[in-house]
Amino acid sequence: MTKLSIAILCCTALAFAALATAQDTKETPKASPASKPGCCVQQVYQVKHGNAAALYQLLYTNAGQGQTPILRHNESLNVISVYGTPQEVNSIIANLKGLDIPSMKREGVAHKNSTIELTAWILAASAEEVGQAIPEVLAAPVAALRKNFGYRSFSVLGADIIRTVERQSFSTNGNASPPQPKLASRAVASYSMRADSITVEDGEAESSLRLNRFLFRMAAPYCTDPECRSTANSIVQLESTFRVKEGQQVVVGQSKLDGGDKALVLIVSAKVVD
Repeated sequence: MTKLSIAILCCTALAFAALATAQDTKETPKASPASKPGCCVQQVYQVKHGNAAALYQLLYTNAGQGQTPILRHNESLNVISVYGTPQEVNSIIANLKGLDIPSMKREGVAHKNSTIELTAWILAASAEEVGQAIPEVLAAPVAALRKNFGYRSFSVLGADIIRTVERQSFSTNGNASPPQPKLASRAVASYSMRADSITVEDGEAESSLRLNRFLFRMAAPYCTDPECRSTANSIVQLESTFRVKEGQQVVVGQSKLDGGDKALVLIVSAKVVD
């Protein structure tokens, strides 16, 4: 075989080798980009204290098509669905738990103010035996007053029920019976009651309500002479910021009334009704 023939054969072999390599490269698909490790899981979080829509808006991010995490919410069920890698889901669920806490500790989340019902009892307390039967609901605070202050009898002069909205101020006016029974047909005691606001404080076991700058003022008539020919008003004012556990009663204060040995006592209870 001549040198020219050998050269032609070598060139032909190289051409076939190059062609085979090119064909192999064209037929072999490129490796797809690696997906996120551990993708993907879904978890539904039940919102307990807050509002699912508000929390969703706070945590929502536009992940883009095919990207995670993905958040969805349902207002009627008050839930948030989280889809993504385990790390993403765990991080978002932890954030939700940190934000979904009782109202007084939650910041930056919309909160629906509750409707609150406040009940106030106005009592006259005396060291004398003569008095009235006291409603059963007042048994506990009255027993504490007997023990701590030595009162022996009580009379209910009046009661008032006020409905207000959490975090808003309220005020009311009314009339009550005079502390001295002999004036019952001749005069009435007038009072006013107000507070800057009432806030709900949720605890682990039970809720309490805080009345901020509560003020009670009463003008109670009394006899200025033994025959009660003339009268004057005893002005009583009680001012305090205090807490009351929901459904329980608290003695806001007491004050001596003019014209006898009686004292005015105010007992208050509060509860969330909506």
